[in-house]
Amino acid sequence: MKKLITIIGITIFLSGIARAADIRVELRANYFAPTENAFRDIYGGGIMYGGELNIGIWKNLLLWFKGSHFSKKGELTFTREETKLRIVPLGGGSGASGCCLVKRVVCPSTQVIAVQAERAPAAYLSWKTRKIVKDRVETAAEGLATQVGYELTQEILWDHLSDFILVSEDEMKQAILTYLELVRNLAEEAGAAPLAAALKIKERLKGEKIALVLSGGNISLERLKTVLSFKTN
Repeated sequence: MKKLITIIGITIFLSGIARAADIRVELRANYFAPTENAFRDIYGGGIMYGGELNIGIWKNLLLWFKGSHFSKKGELTFTREETKLRIVPLGGGSGASGCCLVKRVVCPSTQVIAVQAERAPAAYLSWKTRKIVKDRVETAAEGLATQVGYELTQEILWDHLSDFILVSEDEMKQAILTYLELVRNLAEEAGAAPLAAALKIKERLKGEKIALVLSGGNISLERLKTVLSFKTN
């Protein structure tokens, strides 16, 4: 109501000025009311209003101003989050840092653990030493093959990541085979790395509800043959 009275007052004031000069004022207002329950719970409703102002300067020269504003009410709603721990593959770190930021808001008690290849440990070393580190890249896990830590994501990980695990090439191969045998999902090395990490720290995870991010299945036929031959060796 106060906003509506303010709009009417401004309109009357500007109308008075417009009589003495070449000024055109146009104001608009409407009310936003979502029809879907999910949107209504989050956004509620609110006044949307705006206006235009045209001022004649000289002959055909005009100054034109336009503005709008949306005032919303309501509050954020979250689903109940029961996962206590998430294991995320980390190359550059955008996925892991994103998980860290989301869990801060949704469920602060959830732990986020990153995993990288032992043979490409730059991100792990950057997190461990809290400075950007460059290191070797000798892993078959293309999604984890970063030679240097990324400053933007590392700054988030330094503050919010719970732990960081390194896994071997054989551990990732075994995780790919486990996914194939038990879940019937095909994963690449990077996608299987969280499972490899979970198996590596399985005693620590007993009784916990965890989430593993299977980030991709971009594995070539030749690479898959190598993984399958690992089982027979």
